[in-house]
This record gives sequence, C-alpha cells and structure tokens, in this order.
Amino acid sequence: MRMYPEKISLDLEEEKGTRDAVGMLRIISERTLEIDEELSVCFIDWQKAFDRVNWTKLLQILKEIGIDWRERRLISNLYMAQSVKVRLN
Repeated sequence: MRMYPEKISLDLEEEKGTRDAVGMLRIISERTLEIDEELSVCFIDWQKAFDRVNWTKLLQILKEIGIDWRERRLISNLYMAQSVKVRLN
C-alpha cells in the first residue's frame, strides 16, 4: 500500500468513533516517519467554519481580486441560495 499523506482525509461518520480517528492518525504518522516525510495535520469543524462566513463580504472580496463572475455565481449558488423542503406524511 502506498501512502500519500497530503491526500488523506478522515471523516468521522456515525459508525466511526474518536478511537478510530486516533488510531488512523497514529498509523498515518508512523508510516510517514518510516518514509522520512513531514506530516501536517489540520482539524476543522466544517459546520462552525461555514456558519461563521460572511458570504456577502467574501463574494465582494472575490470580485475585487478579479475572480470571474461565473465562479462567484457558483459559490453563491452553492452556499447562499440554499433552500430546504420538509415533507411530513
């Protein structure tokens, strides 16, 4: 098995617990040491990260730095124009 540490992502699913995540991190770090590579780990709470984004300000900044309107529209549609329908039987 070849390890590419820069491409590894671990999602904590309902059937997976913290012990599984810590175990995987340990395996990854040990294998990274074996091949004499650096390992960087970043933990992100995606729910909190996206809940705190000022999307209007972000889109304005993207416009100011020259991001094409098509990419800005895509981002806007993905994150600002979300809607949910709930059907109860």
